[in-house]
Amino acid sequence: MKFCRVCKQDFDDNATFCTLDGQTLINSVILDDKYRLEHRLGEGGMGRVYLACYSYTHRN
Repeated sequence: MKFCRVCKQDFDDNATFCTLDGQTLINSVILDDKYRLEHRLGEGGMGRVYLACYSYTHRN
Protein backbone atom coordinates (compact mmCIF):
# COMPACT_ATOMS: atom_id res chain seq x y z
CA MET A 1 0.00 0.00 0.00
CA LYS A 2 1.21 3.51 -0.80
CA PHE A 3 0.14 6.83 0.73
CA CYS A 4 -0.09 10.46 -0.33
CA ARG A 5 1.46 12.80 2.24
CA VAL A 6 -0.74 15.71 1.13
CA CYS A 7 -4.29 14.29 0.95
CA LYS A 8 -3.69 11.26 3.23
CA GLN A 9 -5.28 8.83 0.75
CA ASP A 10 -3.96 5.31 0.23
CA PHE A 11 -3.36 3.66 -3.15
CA ASP A 12 -2.41 0.34 -4.73
CA ASP A 13 1.22 -0.75 -4.63
CA ASN A 14 1.40 -0.23 -8.41
CA ALA A 15 0.52 3.48 -8.21
CA THR A 16 3.28 6.09 -8.40
CA PHE A 17 1.44 9.42 -8.17
CA CYS A 18 -1.68 10.59 -6.32
CA THR A 19 -4.63 10.94 -8.70
CA LEU A 20 -6.05 13.81 -6.63
CA ASP A 21 -3.06 16.16 -6.34
CA GLY A 22 -0.24 14.63 -8.41
CA GLN A 23 2.12 14.13 -5.45
CA THR A 24 4.64 11.26 -5.40
CA LEU A 25 3.40 8.43 -3.17
CA ILE A 26 5.37 6.97 -0.26
CA ASN A 27 5.68 3.21 0.29
CA SER A 28 4.57 2.83 3.87
CA VAL A 29 3.69 4.75 6.98
CA ILE A 30 5.29 4.10 10.38
CA LEU A 31 3.28 5.22 13.41
CA ASP A 32 4.99 6.07 16.69
CA ASP A 33 8.22 4.42 15.41
CA LYS A 34 6.55 1.06 16.13
CA TYR A 35 3.74 0.18 13.73
CA ARG A 36 3.84 -0.13 9.94
CA LEU A 37 0.48 0.17 8.17
CA GLU A 38 -0.07 -2.80 5.86
CA HIS A 39 -3.45 -2.12 4.24
CA ARG A 40 -6.84 -0.56 4.85
CA LEU A 41 -9.45 -2.93 6.27
CA GLY A 42 -12.38 -0.56 5.95
CA GLU A 43 -13.72 2.94 6.41
CA GLY A 44 -16.86 4.67 7.51
CA GLY A 45 -18.24 7.94 8.78
CA MET A 46 -15.97 8.01 11.82
CA GLY A 47 -12.65 7.09 10.18
CA ARG A 48 -10.55 4.31 8.66
CA VAL A 49 -9.31 1.02 10.07
CA TYR A 50 -5.89 -0.34 9.01
CA LEU A 51 -4.02 -3.57 9.57
CA ALA A 52 -0.67 -2.70 11.17
CA CYS A 53 2.44 -4.76 11.96
CA TYR A 54 4.53 -4.18 15.03
CA SER A 55 8.02 -3.26 13.80
CA TYR A 56 9.67 -1.51 16.73
CA THR A 57 13.41 -1.01 16.44
CA HIS A 58 15.39 0.28 19.39
CA ARG A 59 17.30 3.52 18.77
CA ASN A 60 20.31 4.60 20.81
